[in-house]
Amino acid sequence: MLYKILFLIITFALNSALFADNITVINHTTNPVWVGVYKVKASWLGTSIGDADLQNKIVKIPADGKTEFDRPRVKLKINREVFFSDVEKDLKNKFNNYEYKLINKIPAGTTKGSTFHIAEKDGVIKGYHEIEWKVVKPIIEALRKITKPIRDSFAKGPHGKETAVVRRGSNLAPEEVAFLHKRESKVKNALEKLLKIKLDGKKIPKIALCMSGGGMRAATVATGVFEGLESTGLLDATTYVAALSGSTWTVASIVELGQSTQDYCKHFTESLTSLHAFNLADAIHVLQPKVLSNQQIGPVDLYGMLLAATFFHHKKNKYGSHDIQLSDSQRRIKDGNLFFPIYTALQVKDSNLHCAEFTPYEFGIDDWNMHIPIWSFGRKFVNGTSTDFATEQSLGFLMGIWGSALSGSIKNIINTAKSTLPNVIFKALNDISVEIGVSSIRAAAIKAYNPLYAVKDSPFKNWEQITLMDAGYVNIFPFHPIFNKEREIGIIIFVDASGSVFKGTPDFKEVVKYTQANRIPFPQITFDFLTKNQVNLFSDKKNANVPIVIYLAPVKNKKFNSSYDPKKEYPSTFKFIYTPEEIKNLKGVMRQNIIDHKDKIIDAIRQKIEQIS
Repeated sequence: MLYKILFLIITFALNSALFADNITVINHTTNPVWVGVYKVKASWLGTSIGDADLQNKIVKIPADGKTEFDRPRVKLKINREVFFSDVEKDLKNKFNNYEYKLINKIPAGTTKGSTFHIAEKDGVIKGYHEIEWKVVKPIIEALRKITKPIRDSFAKGPHGKETAVVRRGSNLAPEEVAFLHKRESKVKNALEKLLKIKLDGKKIPKIALCMSGGGMRAATVATGVFEGLESTGLLDATTYVAALSGSTWTVASIVELGQSTQDYCKHFTESLTSLHAFNLADAIHVLQPKVLSNQQIGPVDLYGMLLAATFFHHKKNKYGSHDIQLSDSQRRIKDGNLFFPIYTALQVKDSNLHCAEFTPYEFGIDDWNMHIPIWSFGRKFVNGTSTDFATEQSLGFLMGIWGSALSGSIKNIINTAKSTLPNVIFKALNDISVEIGVSSIRAAAIKAYNPLYAVKDSPFKNWEQITLMDAGYVNIFPFHPIFNKEREIGIIIFVDASGSVFKGTPDFKEVVKYTQANRIPFPQITFDFLTKNQVNLFSDKKNANVPIVIYLAPVKNKKFNSSYDPKKEYPSTFKFIYTPEEIKNLKGVMRQNIIDHKDKIIDAIRQKIEQIS
């Protein structure tokens, strides 16, 4: 009997060696996968040890598709395996031992059957032979059935069926160029009223605000600046507003709400004088699409929900404050009736620091010459094209990224939320943090898919993800977008609400050093009186390429309130809740300083017009 069994085994092995057969690979995922059959070097015990060679061409199998392959003949110390990936460039003709360990694979010998399955489980694509598939299939199909209605709802969104493509180059987005054309005529009309002259035939300078970070203090200062600029007519003459950290919260909410600054100030006071919460239903509503799109979630997601609940608490419909997106701002600015907002963050992966920009139209990193539609930020990209249809990120989440330096506040918020939300929410969070410089300060950060992943000519092609955080840890001013040559800004108004403003203005000094190191046109700055003068003005009358610089800080104004001195009552960056009196004083002093020096600012604008015309 034993001899018969041995005879059958030997006969089967010989037949297998003489005759190659076919296998079928089925793709059960919602995206295409690339598949190849390889011979892999094995030990005498049959364990694969690497050094793999492709045996036929690599095939792209579409979603829910299948393909037949030739299975190579049996050979001693050689295993047959199916390699697969959802990224085309991952597969190649040969793999060394190290590369072999990293690739997705399925043993494909005769004993494993002739049908192999690729499916998504727990957010990762995995391979199964026939017996394994019979066990796993019911689980995967049940999950797909549960999530299908939610995934289908993605397709009903504004860009649910649209593929995003990376825009390369340093030029401005076409939408921004169109905005500038429309805004110029609005600015011209505003300046004619301010200057009381006609500007036909004159060049119109672009005025930009460069608003520092500084938590809710910066948000409050920004509110006062907007109030002062609107009351003097200068806001209508402004083309750009660049914001960082806390000031982004004011800029984003002003643009989204579309209120007059007077009405917004009432709303702002209501926002900051009490803590606005979110609940479990809000958390599920916000996090569910991200989980289904295999996007990483972390404390910044919850922080963003709190910011949305704080600044958009007026929204009465269910989930209203959490359904606002940055692209919604397009309706506010497309006709040129409002300034163009730019929000900043910092890309910090592998200590490569680069400024990232968010506008109502695009997300981009200028140093990389890379831009994508804002609605596609967070999607997975391969070779410059998005590979999924994930929904647009909420504005609250983006506000969380822009202001993520407040890691202490985030921890307090998370601890508070733990009392009202189930532990399962927190077990799903990835506590992402990064160390900044020699001080080893740790700041909250987020990971997002890299739009340049697998783009052949990009030095960042091997990064599947990038890491983003509050840009304030490098410098508190969002000056990179302002210094973009394509924007041709003639007058820059720096608003300093930094924590060190009354300690020698070190952040503004760093801006000046940056311009000198990079040969960026900039006037000579006198630092001695920056926080003594209510408005500081610097220019170069001999060089039209040098912008006029106006520096504003929360300097005491006796006309506003003789007993209030911002230097002595300066709030902490980590202070989140303010009293109505604190808001009134901090924003009020900024408003009054602008009103009192309106003529000085108007004279500077007149000077620039004469200089460039």
